[in-house]
Amino acid sequence: MMTARGATAATALALVLAVTPAWAQQWAVPEADARVPLTVETDLYLREEAQLQAVIDFNEMLGAKRTLAADSLTLLDVASQEVVPVELAEDAEIRYASGNPILRLRWSAGALGRLEERAWDLYFRTVEPGAEGAWLPLGETFTPAPRDVLLDTSFEQAHPDHDDRPVEMYPGGRDKEGETTERVWTEEEARTGEHALKIARVFEGERPQNSNRPHWRSWPPPFAVRPGQGLRFSAWLKSAELGESGMASVMLEFYGPENERLSEGRLWLRGPLVEHDWQELSGSTTAPVGAAFGVLWFSLHNEGTAYCDDMLVTALPGGALPELEVAVGQVQDRAAFAPAEEETAAAEGKVLACAVAEQPPTIDGALDDPCWQSAGHTEDFEEFILTPGTQVTTRVLACADREALYFGFECTEPSTESLLIKSTERDGAVWADDSVELFLDTNLDRRSFYQVIVNPAGVFFDQDTGAPGLAGPKWDGPITVATRVLVDRWLAEVRLAFTGLRLAETEGRVWGVNFARSSFRGGRSSYTWAQMDGGFLEPHNFGTLVLPFDPGANVVTGRVLAGDRIFWGEGTLGLEVTNRRDQAVEARVVVTEEAEAGRTVGEATVMVEPRGSVEARVPATFTQTGELRLRYDLFEADGTLLYTTSVTHTVPEPLAIEPDALVSYLDEDSLTGSWRLGVAEEALSQTRLELSVYPGGGGGEPVATQTIRPDATAGTFAVALEDVPKGRYELKVMLLQGGQEVGSGAVEFDRLGGPFTGE
Repeated sequence: MMTARGATAATALALVLAVTPAWAQQWAVPEADARVPLTVETDLYLREEAQLQAVIDFNEMLGAKRTLAADSLTLLDVASQEVVPVELAEDAEIRYASGNPILRLRWSAGALGRLEERAWDLYFRTVEPGAEGAWLPLGETFTPAPRDVLLDTSFEQAHPDHDDRPVEMYPGGRDKEGETTERVWTEEEARTGEHALKIARVFEGERPQNSNRPHWRSWPPPFAVRPGQGLRFSAWLKSAELGESGMASVMLEFYGPENERLSEGRLWLRGPLVEHDWQELSGSTTAPVGAAFGVLWFSLHNEGTAYCDDMLVTALPGGALPELEVAVGQVQDRAAFAPAEEETAAAEGKVLACAVAEQPPTIDGALDDPCWQSAGHTEDFEEFILTPGTQVTTRVLACADREALYFGFECTEPSTESLLIKSTERDGAVWADDSVELFLDTNLDRRSFYQVIVNPAGVFFDQDTGAPGLAGPKWDGPITVATRVLVDRWLAEVRLAFTGLRLAETEGRVWGVNFARSSFRGGRSSYTWAQMDGGFLEPHNFGTLVLPFDPGANVVTGRVLAGDRIFWGEGTLGLEVTNRRDQAVEARVVVTEEAEAGRTVGEATVMVEPRGSVEARVPATFTQTGELRLRYDLFEADGTLLYTTSVTHTVPEPLAIEPDALVSYLDEDSLTGSWRLGVAEEALSQTRLELSVYPGGGGGEPVATQTIRPDATAGTFAVALEDVPKGRYELKVMLLQGGQEVGSGAVEFDRLGGPFTGE
């Protein structure tokens, strides 16, 4: 937990070390070999004297191979490079075999302005475990500041007047024709205690247009707040079943002293869109001006079954100001920030030379092709996590031709009869099986990389962390894998075609690389080729792969510009085409659906200047929402394939509308809410939204209207209701393009006098 409120440290240490000016732009404390960046971004409040604190788990950051050195911590203000006095306290009750502590740091940031960003670097030294000068435990244990609990309920106490509901929450919402909803205080699925809240909703036939979703809410407001008070709200949700677009959510909102609903400060926490077991949702907000009470909601959108339990509202530290969080970055080794020649020298500690494959191997998992006999190889793996009494070895082979890069893995085992193999589909949780992992930083930026994980059954996971919005299983590269399981070892062959890599971003034949191995014998043991600090996903710690040639020389390649979410209707898909040749190239981009029909979505032709780049815009039309897998192929004029990749995108709904509330009081002069469009940005100039409020079941003339001509794909609305009397109304929204309706939505709401108005 990191807050903006100071507290008395159990043990205070003043940290002051000399700073060498020559290192000011690179490594400000020459005695240190590592540092952790700390950053804070302030809010809209002026802070006269901000007291910050951060908790740092050095055991997690450093692991078992390095230990924090005693009296080696120095906190520097990044802007001024001045040493900042800091207080320390240690949770001495939670220590690990590594000897590394969990430390709480407290320091003064002085005055902080609105929306100001500040940064500090915490420098320190490390030593070998058990070495002289290692960290010694502090004598006392820090204690976190006590929480100011405003509401803590597991829904165990029955309501005095209603034995079918808990004391804090009331069921709400109305069923419409064709739907059936249960709002039950149940003993079926309690997370703690004996009771939980349940909402179960089913539709008969076609799903009706309905946003008057079922809910549980607190009424009257169960806890008092004060304006400007920082609040943290958490709740546990479980979605046992979810239909199309189903989602459970919880919300915290505020009321004034006369029970008038306030639109500011609402905190809406949405559960996953897939079925899941108990999961905690949490967030923080600030009580707005005029707030007197807080109200909680548990809602179910669309069809399904969901449960809620263990709601907690606490007042954040910091008086009337909200929490100011300090972001704790990753450990940075000094070698990664040294001058270029020192970085190169450091990389030479782990180098694998990739040999030329005169004849490409047959990818069958046998590792008996002639190219493997002369391939570059290494088996210098280090223990990362070791289950006592287990030890295995791993050998890696590497070679390449002009078409592809090839890796071979030989993984010894005392016996392969008990290999852990659960994943059976591509991009499953292969890392949880016996597996080998390959990491390639092709452009040597020490940030982005390709990752391939293979289990003994030949099932693999692949991702490209350098494609914006597409890291994880949404990318499928042109990768071929084969494996074989023998009595005392298992073998794997991996082929990565150069046409599937973003080679235009590479320069030269030196790439970053790492290999890892997981073996499950009586527990998990993990090994890594290059030494990692806290996990395998640390490209700044990768070793070096030296290729026999520059595969990116003289190539024309691409990079997908569309992220996870694309568009509904007409628009364009972008592919950046880069030419590293010395002559201009005419290239053709073809986008195809990877379905049985293999529909060609669209194509475009571009001329790319020598050593230049151009963005190809491929016209496309999508009318079916949901996930869509597309293949991007880049061809030369003669039909030669230059680049190919497969990406899973999401086509959104054309229109989504969400009122701030489903109840409007007579003293509120407008119905407010938000909208989101799934159309392409280039289609916005032909797009408009028509909002109309109709009485009763939606017939007759509208009592209020609003027209919105959007200049962005998301925004807010406010339909005037000044002279609209009490009653039930329906808000209808039409999405028009070129005067034609392409999407619509509707939601019912009640216009009420309010519980204290007497109407």
